[in-house]
Amino acid sequence: MPYNLKIVKQKRFLAVASATVLLVFIVGVVVAWYAQRELDILRDNGQQKLTLYSKIIENELHRHEYLPLVLATNWDLASFLLNQADPDSKARLNCYLERVSEQTDASALYLMNFEGLTVASSNWRSQDSYVGHNYNFRPYFKKARNGKPGHYFAIGATTKRPGLFLSYPVTSEGKILGAVAVKVSMATLEQAWARQGDEKVFITDDYGVIFASNEPTWKFRTLAPLKTEALERLRQSRKYLGIDLPTLDHELPPWIRIVEDLIRIPLPSPAYYLKQQAPLSGTPWALHVYSSPDPVFSAVGTSLVITLLIGLCILLLLSDVLDHRHHLQERKRYQLKVKETLERSAVERRKIINHTGAGLVIMTPHGEVEFFNPTAEHYFGYVEDELKGQTLSQLLDDAGRKMLEKNLVVPRTEEKDKYQIETVARHKNGSQFPIVLMISEIHLCRGLRLIVTIHDISRLKIAENKLRSALEEQERRVCERTAELSSSNQSLLIEIAERKQAEKVLKDTQSDLIQASKLAALGQMSAGVVHELNQPIAAIRNFTACSKLLLERNHLDQVEENFVRITDLTEHMAEITSQLKIFASKSEGKRKILSVKNALERVLALFDEQIGLGKVPVRFDLPADPLLIEGDCLRLEQVLINLISNALDAMGETERPQLEIGATSGPLGVQLNICDNGSGVAEEHLAQLFDPFFTTKGVGKGLGLGLSISYGIIKEWGGSIKVQNRPAGGAEFVIKLPTIEKRQVNG
Repeated sequence: MPYNLKIVKQKRFLAVASATVLLVFIVGVVVAWYAQRELDILRDNGQQKLTLYSKIIENELHRHEYLPLVLATNWDLASFLLNQADPDSKARLNCYLERVSEQTDASALYLMNFEGLTVASSNWRSQDSYVGHNYNFRPYFKKARNGKPGHYFAIGATTKRPGLFLSYPVTSEGKILGAVAVKVSMATLEQAWARQGDEKVFITDDYGVIFASNEPTWKFRTLAPLKTEALERLRQSRKYLGIDLPTLDHELPPWIRIVEDLIRIPLPSPAYYLKQQAPLSGTPWALHVYSSPDPVFSAVGTSLVITLLIGLCILLLLSDVLDHRHHLQERKRYQLKVKETLERSAVERRKIINHTGAGLVIMTPHGEVEFFNPTAEHYFGYVEDELKGQTLSQLLDDAGRKMLEKNLVVPRTEEKDKYQIETVARHKNGSQFPIVLMISEIHLCRGLRLIVTIHDISRLKIAENKLRSALEEQERRVCERTAELSSSNQSLLIEIAERKQAEKVLKDTQSDLIQASKLAALGQMSAGVVHELNQPIAAIRNFTACSKLLLERNHLDQVEENFVRITDLTEHMAEITSQLKIFASKSEGKRKILSVKNALERVLALFDEQIGLGKVPVRFDLPADPLLIEGDCLRLEQVLINLISNALDAMGETERPQLEIGATSGPLGVQLNICDNGSGVAEEHLAQLFDPFFTTKGVGKGLGLGLSISYGIIKEWGGSIKVQNRPAGGAEFVIKLPTIEKRQVNG
């Protein structure tokens, strides 16, 4: 029967699919049985713990129930209730209750009269003593006053601490005089529960409120939402002192609702619990034990993994059996294919070796040739049979022979298992050619052999010689070019020195021109300055003559007054001459931080004769800040003098001249505007106005350098200056200078 791979695969697939379905069914049955078994074990353990904890709680209650009964039979308590006004009896009774409380584990012992007022207590020394507090609203007191023992859990109205209250009536001759009560803390029970195990244990009252638990976050929560009537009764009884009683949230995921008593609670962190509960005999309370089902989940997971592993082993065994039969059928066919493949691979390897671009030689460790590929035969001119059994070293020159023989005797290590030799080989016809030999070890079935890779580097040597010649030629040209560059650098250094000298001469010339412009401006202002000085000189002459007459008449007080006036006039003259001296002095060229407003005030003082007393009204539009820039104060004043002087000259024939000076300051710099209402600047002259020696004034009235010098100064400081005609008539000069931070004000 012919072999059909498709039919074999179909049969194997059907067998594996059937086994998989059966495995899933078996795993489900086993896991369900095992889960139910583990849950039953967990329920049994929980029931045992319920019984144990119930007995412990009942014993704890019985252990403390005797105490109020014994205290109620003490005649001292009844005697004090009959005569409460005796302070000595009260002190003895407080000390007695205090000693009894210390010898038991009761939190507090206290005596109440028939109205519920606490008249003696074991905690009479503490700030939260029960003495003087009325507890007639507590159910345990009401039961005791009715002649019955009472037990009640609540939060203390005085101490605000929760506890169990046990009470018993105090009687005398059959008459109820009051009640004695014992407060027991539940903390001991909660600590004991916490030490027992991982389960959560708690007690609920008749309202379903958790009042004792080994899980603090569950206390004072309800298992179900309380109705309005129940909340009102709790409020009236002040059992929990108005504490909010939130519900203990619990939920059950849909995938696990098949187990009715398994719930999920989010506090303190989300976890699953198996819930169990039982009533506490003799009380309206219930004891709850919530056990963790983690061991069940772990056991079920383990059983699931084990069952799956067993099933997978069965599937693998089945698959292995099917594969084994298939492999037996395939083995002969594969062996045949492998044989054919190996034969083809051997032929292909032989072709690759024979047609490789490098010569390949296989030698024994002693250097005897065993294999010589066609490329090696082409290199040396010998065929393989001629060299078998011969040494390869006989085909090399003397130096190559010595290096090869030396490498054959050197022990090889893992760090150095390859050797490279560059030498000269000899052809069968006697010619020589350069080669590179790469010798490495190879382990064959017949033992250790050396494989030698041979490369003919004749072309490489020719290229190296050409490259060497080219490098030498390039080095010669570099030397020549270096000499030329050195000569050029020397010439450039000389030219730089000449340029620096020319710049120095230019700066000196510019400084001289500025000084000349200043002196020219002084010449134009000389008439006004003379007028300014003549007036105080005439006044001084008059005051001096007057003082001489007053001295002759012995009017010393008036003489002293004249001298004060003469002093004021001389100071005014000194101020005028000092301003002229400062303006005429030569600038040092150092840039400092200065105020544009201060410089403007000093310049306007020089033109006081031309613009003073309303001759030329000046309208200012200046900000409050000082307008700080970095520059030279004298050079800035020179610029302002040139612009204001030109403005005054332009308004010489104007009927109502007016000079306007405005400034603004912003992030981009300071802008200064100087405007006049003169004749303006002709349109054809606007482009030439800042050229040196260009002037529109008459002969002898100007050199044409003022605006050119001003333009150079502003540009040197990184600013700009331009001129434009105003629509209403006159010219406007706009200066823009970069600002700096306000650090200091110079001038």
